Amino acid sequence: MYSLGFLGAGKMGAALIDGLRERKEDVACLFFDASPERRKEVEDLCGFPSESGIDAVMAKSDAAVIAVKPQVYPSIAEEIGAAYRRGMIIISIMAGVKIETIAKHLPDDAKIIRLMPNMAMTVGAGVLLMTCNDKVSAAEKERIKGLFADMALVKEIPEKLMDAGTAISGSGPAFFYMMIEGMTLGGIEAGFGKDEAEELSVQTMKGAAVLLEQTDKGPAKLREEMMSAGGTTVAGVSVLEKSGFRGDVGEAVCAARLRSKELSEGS
Repeated sequence: MYSLGFLGAGKMGAALIDGLRERKEDVACLFFDASPERRKEVEDLCGFPSESGIDAVMAKSDAAVIAVKPQVYPSIAEEIGAAYRRGMIIISIMAGVKIETIAKHLPDDAKIIRLMPNMAMTVGAGVLLMTCNDKVSAAEKERIKGLFADMALVKEIPEKLMDAGTAISGSGPAFFYMMIEGMTLGGIEAGFGKDEAEELSVQTMKGAAVLLEQTDKGPAKLREEMMSAGGTTVAGVSVLEKSGFRGDVGEAVCAARLRSKELSEGS
């Protein structure tokens, strides 16, 4: 049985605990959160009691997940370092906190993995970005990837791309939801009720994503195939082109990447 301890149990931490509990019978999850109210909420959600503190979680875990907000980490960093056991893996899901920052409070040979999940992992359809220091072995990487493979596309990337990856897979869903809102509004203006318009919009986008995933044509080719001369799609796409839709989305990704970089530098 592999033991995974969570230091903090906010929304994402609790979602990972719950997802692992449902999908991985060979993984034992432990957790501690500084808030008594939050501990009770997660105990009720997951059906097992919290540990008594950070040191208790660290003592029982093969790997420990730092799942607190970045601004909280400095207050617990030394406690984590003091409880670290040689050979265990430290995993961080803190946005913007670099591996070198985490390493400052740990032994030189500490194994550190940085993960960036997104909320779609709660429904088994997420993206999980992963980067590691050179102390983590190939087998250990595969072990961690395997833990979350049923919940997300797990993609290992260099740490220098973590800000960009965060902008796409972390912030990207919000951009997508804005598109759904716009399509729904258009449907309402055309005569549909809100629920019907949203249902059609969501299923349309879901189907478009599956089609793109299952072909090798790429988004531009699929779009071109839908655009018959003088047709409805051409009329709609022309409006998006005039408003600079693709460029705006690209700029949104760049802005999110820059903000992620600022956060990683403490700004």
